[in-house]
Amino acid sequence: MKIQTKILATTIAALVVAGGYYFYVDNPQPTEALTVQVVAPEAVALEETEVVTQESANIAHENPQHDSEPLIKVAREDRTEENKLEWRKASPEFREFLDLSSKPLISIEDKDRLTQLMYEPKLIDASRETLLKEVTENELDLVAERKRLDAIEYLSTVLVGKFNSPQIHNAKQLASDVLLNTNTRDEQSKDLRRSLVGDKIELGMALAVYHEEEWATVKDQLAGMGEKQAKLVSHIDELALIKADQLSSNALKLAQRLKNLKEEK
Repeated sequence: MKIQTKILATTIAALVVAGGYYFYVDNPQPTEALTVQVVAPEAVALEETEVVTQESANIAHENPQHDSEPLIKVAREDRTEENKLEWRKASPEFREFLDLSSKPLISIEDKDRLTQLMYEPKLIDASRETLLKEVTENELDLVAERKRLDAIEYLSTVLVGKFNSPQIHNAKQLASDVLLNTNTRDEQSKDLRRSLVGDKIELGMALAVYHEEEWATVKDQLAGMGEKQAKLVSHIDELALIKADQLSSNALKLAQRLKNLKEEK
């Protein structure tokens, strides 16, 4: 069954109960991205597929845009106040993109610059270097995590087609590479492993919802890589079903609204 198929509320509830997770889903516009927070009722180890409630996820950068969120933000671990301040700082490579894409009102000059950024390969190159970099540390580094989040926000923006970009093919390939990259180790702290798996979930959701063919290819490869990867695939598919249903509902509402406006004229 394709993920675009409408899901009954009872089916969603069954998935949630069976998986032992609660899903909090924002209500985006049809062309916007969905924000999903995954909240485990207990800190039960799910090894590589574990994601728990983390409050800071909705702070995308220093000047957040309320109406245009990145595709998916899996909630991150609660930080101390000192760490939160560090975590909020946008990485230099992506700061200009984040600032421009978050503006509710954008000038012609800013729009032209944003268009240029979406066409240039430098952000894709920076994302590749960031997301495929070998993780040698065993503890979570907030600066490194923030840089990964910024790369994922850019990559997700390209994948969902929020702005036209000729980098779409490269973005799909990079998302696939990140999902297939084994960068978690038993020696790593739980926080670090959760952060790295959260990255994969966000990009997996982008492929599963917006690029089914690429996701089908990647999920087949992941499913053959072991139990952890199979759990990851299952988790992404469940979240993608919820998002597809949400987008379908929003599209119907928009169509009805446009029809009503037309009839009122």
